[in-house]
Amino acid sequence: MTIALTINGVSFAYPESDNVDWGGAATAWASAVTSGMLQKAGGNFTLLADVNFGPNFGLLSSYFTSRTASPATAGTVRLAAANTIAFRNLANSANLLLGVAADKLQFGGVDVILSGLISNADIAANAAIAFSKLAALPSAQILIGNASNVATAIAITGDVLISNAGVSSIASAVIVNADIAANAAIDATKLANGTVSNSEYQFLDGVTSAIQTQITANTTLANTKADTSALNAHTGATSGVHGVAGSVVGTTDTQSFTNKTFSDAVLLTEIATPATPAASRVRLYSKSDGNIYKMAAAGGEQAVGSVAGVLPGLATGGAIGAGFVGQVLTGTFLTPTLVNNTSANMMSLVLTAGVWVIYGKCQTGTAGTTYTRFETSIGTTSATLNAKSQVQDNYASNDKDRNLAPNPIYISTSSATAYLVVRVLFTGAAPVPSTGFNELYAVRVA
Repeated sequence: MTIALTINGVSFAYPESDNVDWGGAATAWASAVTSGMLQKAGGNFTLLADVNFGPNFGLLSSYFTSRTASPATAGTVRLAAANTIAFRNLANSANLLLGVAADKLQFGGVDVILSGLISNADIAANAAIAFSKLAALPSAQILIGNASNVATAIAITGDVLISNAGVSSIASAVIVNADIAANAAIDATKLANGTVSNSEYQFLDGVTSAIQTQITANTTLANTKADTSALNAHTGATSGVHGVAGSVVGTTDTQSFTNKTFSDAVLLTEIATPATPAASRVRLYSKSDGNIYKMAAAGGEQAVGSVAGVLPGLATGGAIGAGFVGQVLTGTFLTPTLVNNTSANMMSLVLTAGVWVIYGKCQTGTAGTTYTRFETSIGTTSATLNAKSQVQDNYASNDKDRNLAPNPIYISTSSATAYLVVRVLFTGAAPVPSTGFNELYAVRVA
């Protein structure tokens, strides 16, 4: 007799006691049990169907790992990123999946938000979170960062107030003079009851004391106001200054002075470029040099006290101003580098219009220089000897030479530059201009 034993769906005839010829059946059963049982050594144990452990007991284990590639390496339930845990919904119509996406836990395809883990980057740029979801903000208060850099509800106090409607206003009695800009230009109609215009307000300019007091004290004005006929006669006058005799004060009309004596000095305004006066008139004015000039209708400026063809002098001595006969100009030393047989500017000065006598002197000094020729001249062309004003000196040998330029007369109709030009022929060391010994002067003679 045998007993039918099933191993993993395969039935085996297992021999009973006193059975003969049972070795093959027993061996087949033992092989099936050995290959199909769960062994303590571990290894693959492929089920052919779901295993139901019944209602009373379950599995006890240190951890459970998913068969999906790259499962977690720690934890009790170790799942791969592609694995999910599913729950059936209450309607038994769909599964609710708990899984991971972009390293974030999701339930039903929505990120699971854990307390204390929300940061600014977690909030979408277009989230448009409603203000009603923020903490309550007291009426007419705003959020201001406090000393701990935390937004805090604060009521606005001080010079500016704000309502819960967002309307700001200036607190009462807080505006002082320092709060008003220097260029505010506040309209006069905003002062007092607003009946005084800007033009009327500007009439106060120059007032030094109470206006009514000045009006009351001015008996001349009071008498004039009382005498209407005299005022009308003055206004309608056609001769003199509205018929008024005596001093002429406060008028911008052009006046002719007849039989007038000036009891004090006459002050003339300095005019750099005066306008030509009208026919039959002469303009008298002063300039920044402190002298008085006159200009006729034909034009042309002439210093007062000078006459054409006559050389005016100074009565008491002293400095001679620019533009006067005797004015002296001093040249500027140019420190040239002298090259053999090449003209160079030793000094220069700027001439204004007029007639000038010019004087110049050159000196060089260098040991080891042998001069053949030393030429100097004065002219208005840079680095060019003037044939009409030229001095030539021949030297056999000298290491320090001085040469006096002639005294040309130069007539200038406009500004020009005069040059003291030198040209030397030499051997040996190049001559060096002597600082402090070269001179160029011009004296105005007309």
